[in-house]
Amino acid sequence: MMIKRTLKESGFQRFPAGSQSRGFTLIELLVVISIIALLIGLLLPALGRARAAAQKGVCLAQQRQAGIGFYSYAAEWDDWIAGANTSGYGLFNGAPYGKSPDSPTMNVDWVSPILGYALNLPETQKDENSLPEKRLRTIFDTAFACPANHETYDYAYNGKDTLDGKPVTDLRIASYSSPIAFHYWSDNGDRRFLRDATWAGFPGRYKGYRPQLSRIGRPDLKGATMDGTRYVQASDYQVSFAWDRAHIRGGNFMVAGPSTVDDSSNGGDPHTLAMDDLPTIRKHREAIERFAYRHDGGMVVSFFDGHARFMSEEDSRTATYWFPTGTQLIKPTLDPTGPREIF
Repeated sequence: MMIKRTLKESGFQRFPAGSQSRGFTLIELLVVISIIALLIGLLLPALGRARAAAQKGVCLAQQRQAGIGFYSYAAEWDDWIAGANTSGYGLFNGAPYGKSPDSPTMNVDWVSPILGYALNLPETQKDENSLPEKRLRTIFDTAFACPANHETYDYAYNGKDTLDGKPVTDLRIASYSSPIAFHYWSDNGDRRFLRDATWAGFPGRYKGYRPQLSRIGRPDLKGATMDGTRYVQASDYQVSFAWDRAHIRGGNFMVAGPSTVDDSSNGGDPHTLAMDDLPTIRKHREAIERFAYRHDGGMVVSFFDGHARFMSEEDSRTATYWFPTGTQLIKPTLDPTGPREIF
């Protein structure tokens, strides 16, 4: 027997003709919007921290690769370190540019010799200009760029204003630099173009040094690379792209390190060998922080033994990281109690 249920028995209710179902009131909508805004406010900082952590992880991985690259290069080339007085020395003396991915783009380019094939840097084709511009742009913009580095060059120094057919001002600044002291050849009768502290106001002096892995000191204490880029102009805080194929102050690839001071008015700077005078050093330091201390107020550093780690700004002031063992500092460090001789 079929059991029939009426609409009323099944719970169905008919609204009177012309009536409407009840919607949200204005107050209810405002409450919902407020809750959503609150949730966004709580989630955004967490998302920002997660993104910053991911960027630092990429930076650590890239610089660890660089540290291993320096070590591997030295193992292959009789203990020599890739840099201005070794892999790039030919360019300083007028040799033609190489066409392979591991050929330096300028004498101070250490990235191409140690990571050219690993980063799949472009070769220079026969019908291309002899300047390896594509390789330079690839290094700075994509292949070896820190994801937390969003800065671009302000102008070109001593050269044209375009690179690989695009404005230099569209080029991301170099993410990483190598401490230039490890690439100097000491001035003790066997002179090469990068010499000791008697030249160019360099803050330290050493004798008998060669840019070799066995001469730097403990490789786990010596920084091979660090966050930071070339010269930061003290008067207007601009950063210039250097065009010359031969450099004696680091070009786009090397810097003095953050531990020493140039004189009584200038603070240590990870980006330049000699700063212009600036009445207010604090403003200059604030400008510099964008370029080097971009990870939670600190920087990532790789070492010549192949490991990499995050370093606070305070820790980065330790001169031991940036000079070979036995260096005699002839200019003070930012730590007034720091050693005059680097161990």
